[in-house]
Amino acid sequence: GNAASDALTSGARNIGIGTDACGGTTSANDNIAIGYQALLANTTGSQNVAIGANALDSRTNGVDNTAIGYSALDSACTSADANTAVGSRALSLNSGGFNNTAVGYFAGRTVTGGMGNTIFGESAGSVTVATGDNNTLIGRDSDTAAAATTESVAIGNAAIASSNECSLGPNVNSFHLHVLSSTSTNRKRTSLTASNIDNTDATRKYKFTLGAHDTSERECFAGEASGTAAKVSFFGAATAVKQTS
Repeated sequence: GNAASDALTSGARNIGIGTDACGGTTSANDNIAIGYQALLANTTGSQNVAIGANALDSRTNGVDNTAIGYSALDSACTSADANTAVGSRALSLNSGGFNNTAVGYFAGRTVTGGMGNTIFGESAGSVTVATGDNNTLIGRDSDTAAAATTESVAIGNAAIASSNECSLGPNVNSFHLHVLSSTSTNRKRTSLTASNIDNTDATRKYKFTLGAHDTSERECFAGEASGTAAKVSFFGAATAVKQTS
């Protein structure tokens, strides 16, 4: 393509296909750039793969990055290594983060300097997460609670997690442990279920139940927030507050 790899002086085993692809590379090795201005600004970074218009187009000397999709990993920076972005604009604002993986349209778009983040799903990690490390976000619109959140796990549509927290999406109400019975049939054995008493934000009250299973679910314990106190019950009875003498 026009001006593809046109600045190359001493680099080896570079491939540039498309207008300006790998156009700034001078002495780097083993880069692959396919698409308009893919890997455009790279000068000395090696072992990068950029596929798609503007993919990795502002990186100057990062190594071992893989960007597949329009404007994936295209933020300007001097170095950011070992990132993998698959999807249009995935990790597109990452300017100094290392070892991040983002798969999906807009996935990880707001990550700027975080490291070791794993992000899967459309728009996952695209609003809040920025400089936090070692977060795992799985599901559409899943994200961290703050820009610098670390060591969080958010799973499910719109799940949000704080540091050192595991969170499921707001539409997940039950968690079950299963077992294969003597006939190799998948059976529930334990359930944790959350429910709403009052979902009005200002007066919110919620409840959980813990159950065991035989041929049906048997409620063993329940806990409820009344608005002023904790309430509990056993064996399916109505919840009650702690009795005082």
